[in-house]
Amino acid sequence: MIHKSSLISSRNKHLLIQKMSKPTDVSLNPSFSEKHCSQLAELSAEIFRETGALQQIVPGERTHQEIARLVSRINGYYSNLIAGIRTPPLEVESAISEAFGERPRDANSQTSLVAHIETERLMRENLESADADFSAHSPDFIRWLHAEFYNHLPDSQRLTKTPSGRDSPVEPGAFRDQDITIGRHQPPPPREVPTILAEFDRYFSDENWLATDRLLVVAAAHHRLAWVHPFLDGNGRVARLYSHACLIQAKVDGGGLWSLSRGLARHRQHYFDALAGADLLEPFEKRKRLSGNGLGEFSHFFLETLLDQVKFMKELLQMPAITSRMEKYIYYELAPKKHGEALARLLRATFIGGEIARGEVKLITGLRDTAAREVINLAFEHRLIQSSTPKGPLALRFPAEVLGAYFPRLYLDLPAE
Repeated sequence: MIHKSSLISSRNKHLLIQKMSKPTDVSLNPSFSEKHCSQLAELSAEIFRETGALQQIVPGERTHQEIARLVSRINGYYSNLIAGIRTPPLEVESAISEAFGERPRDANSQTSLVAHIETERLMRENLESADADFSAHSPDFIRWLHAEFYNHLPDSQRLTKTPSGRDSPVEPGAFRDQDITIGRHQPPPPREVPTILAEFDRYFSDENWLATDRLLVVAAAHHRLAWVHPFLDGNGRVARLYSHACLIQAKVDGGGLWSLSRGLARHRQHYFDALAGADLLEPFEKRKRLSGNGLGEFSHFFLETLLDQVKFMKELLQMPAITSRMEKYIYYELAPKKHGEALARLLRATFIGGEIARGEVKLITGLRDTAAREVINLAFEHRLIQSSTPKGPLALRFPAEVLGAYFPRLYLDLPAE
């Protein structure tokens, strides 16, 4: 018997109790101790509060969109980093423009990053247009994530190594058809994967989960999906995209303003160790189950990571600190011969307003027509603003060269550990 209340705590005795019949002799029932339940509930509540506060910080809708677009790139960068692939920020921007490096290794890292960004973009669009009963936990959606990512890769990158060292093709969206070993972990046999994931969907999609427990569900499901390891390759990438989708559905991703993958990458080894700890087996009735204490420790790490990243972005985007950093970039790195102060005023107004009509630049800067146009041209010259039409409104732009000044520590070449 699977007690959903055992995942959360004894306070939810009204939740359904379901039977989960699986061919595997390992119970996947998530189970936390009372100690972990209390800690995780407190973390969840704080994450929801901090996410709400984060969304209030960025006043301009267009600015919000541009930051979310930047964070999407960050997600791809850090998901690459977790997979051991380094893509410097300048190469990230080149990849977005489809200007790939000449060396195969550079090009491969860039195409992987673009594949992640495009999959995430389509994922968000699908979630926003989906019916209310759509399940991000469904095997079809999980397979779609895998297929979408690999369909954006060339054939040369749709390969993985077998234990014998041979190249084995990876079919987009196809569950694995062979046994694999990941370190000390032996995932379930391939014939069991479809059945296990169907039960996974029924369990985690159930409407009886309380809204306050949604983040605990995301943490537990992230490990369980990684444990099943349904694909021949790309399982970590899919697990992170899947968890991101769950956060979007739980309305706790801040409208795309913070990055789960950044937090996991900064503590990459801790992430792997915590996953492995939750893989451990313990006796359970007449069979075995995955460690409840191990899952509790992983979930605690996972939720602390979420909270850390929400707080990081909240601090990074605080006014007036961010506009002050923009001004310092203008004065000390661009150091224009004239119009520096006027350019700083334009950027500040654009950050706050989201979009600025060109006719407003005179009022913002206190300059006359010709000088105001010079300020606009200066901003375009250094790629600090953008516009969809030659006479359209102005919005901020975040090219690679400003990121270190505007958003310190957003990109890191090495994990914190």
